[in-house]
Amino acid sequence: MSNLEIREFSQAITNFVDSSGLPEEVKRMALQDILIKQERRAEEELLMEIAVRDALEKKQKEEKGEEQNAESV
Repeated sequence: MSNLEIREFSQAITNFVDSSGLPEEVKRMALQDILIKQERRAEEELLMEIAVRDALEKKQKEEKGEEQNAESV
């Protein structure tokens, strides 16, 4: 994702919120709720990526160990 895409995404959210006729406190509460949900999703995604990385590292170590055992025979 480019810097421009990030800026445009952020600006689109800002424009949408600013165009709403809702009171500022309602906007703040809604955005806070969205942010909390997004933080949970990001954390879950990060944990999944870590699990995948760890599984790949474990597999590579096992394969390397098998190669070393085959060479020593």
